[in-house]
Amino acid sequence: MEKTLTGWSEIIEAQAERLGERILYGLLDKNGEIIDSLTFSGLRDSVRSTSAKLQDITKRGDRILLAFDHSLEFIVTFFACMQAGCIAVPQPFPMREEEFVRIEKVADDCSPVCVLTSRTHREALTNSLRQRSSLQKIDVVALDDIADAPVGEGAPRLSDSPTAFLQYTSGSTSNPSGVLISQENLVHNSRVIQSKFNLHADSVGVNWLPFYHDMGLIGTVLQPLYTGFPSYFINPIDFIFRPSRWVEAISRYRGTCCGAPDFGYALTAAKMSEENVAQLDLSSWSVAYTGAEPVKPETLQEFMNKFGVAGFKFSSYYPCYGLAESTLMVTGGDCAREPTILEFDIATLTEGRAVLSYAGAPGQEIVSCGVPFPDSEVKVVDPQTRVECSAGSVGEIWVKGPSVARGYWGSSRASRFDAEVSDGNGSGYLRTRDAGFVWNSELFVLGRLDDAVSLNGKVIYPADLEAKVSNLSPTIRSGGVAAFVTNPHTSPRLKIVCELRSLRHSERSELKSLIKSRLRADYGIRDCDVIFVGSGKIPRTPNGKLRRVECARIHQETL
Repeated sequence: MEKTLTGWSEIIEAQAERLGERILYGLLDKNGEIIDSLTFSGLRDSVRSTSAKLQDITKRGDRILLAFDHSLEFIVTFFACMQAGCIAVPQPFPMREEEFVRIEKVADDCSPVCVLTSRTHREALTNSLRQRSSLQKIDVVALDDIADAPVGEGAPRLSDSPTAFLQYTSGSTSNPSGVLISQENLVHNSRVIQSKFNLHADSVGVNWLPFYHDMGLIGTVLQPLYTGFPSYFINPIDFIFRPSRWVEAISRYRGTCCGAPDFGYALTAAKMSEENVAQLDLSSWSVAYTGAEPVKPETLQEFMNKFGVAGFKFSSYYPCYGLAESTLMVTGGDCAREPTILEFDIATLTEGRAVLSYAGAPGQEIVSCGVPFPDSEVKVVDPQTRVECSAGSVGEIWVKGPSVARGYWGSSRASRFDAEVSDGNGSGYLRTRDAGFVWNSELFVLGRLDDAVSLNGKVIYPADLEAKVSNLSPTIRSGGVAAFVTNPHTSPRLKIVCELRSLRHSERSELKSLIKSRLRADYGIRDCDVIFVGSGKIPRTPNGKLRRVECARIHQETL
């Protein structure tokens, strides 16, 4: 933006004044047609009206749980919460048992005054929540059922509350925690994303990411508003049922800034036929960002192999690293060059050191996640001693900068957001609990420390094992492998769960032997249990991350 603004009320007003009736958001149906839209001025007017309604039923600082389907009503309500001085708590609209359980945990943590949803879903959601004792007293409200309140001539002002909204973590390794995201966090992260991605008024977003997820909310909703370009939305469910809808819409609307976690690229490449690819034109796609989970080199290559003929360029890939506790993005590369992919020696990686592999030795390709923002810091620190690691040494990633949140809602874990390097080399860092190392000033991420597998004195990250196994057979579903250890403190046992597309029973023994022999050769793993399950049987969070802890619980005694 030309003028530095510090709050989203000001940004909405300024962009409506500047861009008026230009389209900002477009919601697409299953055929890629626009079924609902908002202009910049339309967003301003809708947010004002909704904010006035909210001020009649809430007070400043109230937490409001948002449970909408993938609609523009969610976006309007989210901004209206900020203008009314309330704290929005975005959640997936609950349809499955695990989503209701998640809402119970979130509600128990932040005590929302009500659940906001659409008029269409209010009755059904009310009945569902009434069946759960912990949620019976929470009102379910549809703003359409509230009489319009008078809206003043000026724009509603933001609350003095430092918290803009609560971004709950995925809960892939523990219960979800509500990250306190401030207005300043959002503006700073939006500014640096705009700069890193080289975004401008002629950019176009086409995405399917859920609005309740940080990448979907900040990357595809807030960023287009901040910079001033149109953003088109595909329902995530429509994407899952037919992933080709994403690239078809990018081709149709000339998308330039479009992204997804690794599994989104893998699924799209696997499900689209060569014949349909030939009908696409992806030459406009200049920033294909990928993050939220480990970026797999094989996924980048498979997607490129499939869509290169449609004009997609390898240089468009933009691997990045981030987490909810730092609003969204922490590091990223250079839009002007291809991503860095290096092969490191597996044996030394398991010992905590990064060394480039040499001919004949088992290696692991890892994608660089770039460098931190100019006004932010990233260190790799030994998680036990808190001494900063030398370049190439594996440790915990620590982050410091204006995008880092204040902490968790109602939590005593403030020390995680104010860590100090023990050798006096800095304080005030966020401990990410992610493992990685720095090589040539670039960050390489290995995975979650809490997921690390310790076997025979070696530390192995499940994502590496999962990637290795996934590539062994086309019958293993892309992204459908989970690696974990059961009984880690008594009799540790590595287990590999694989989702199979199809495989004759007589061939399963051969595939098990292949998996075991490859892990023995590359990682020195003498034995493990290999378990085959059907597609979709590995537990995941609402945004698609593997729930390895839950998977380990399910398969604790499986042989």
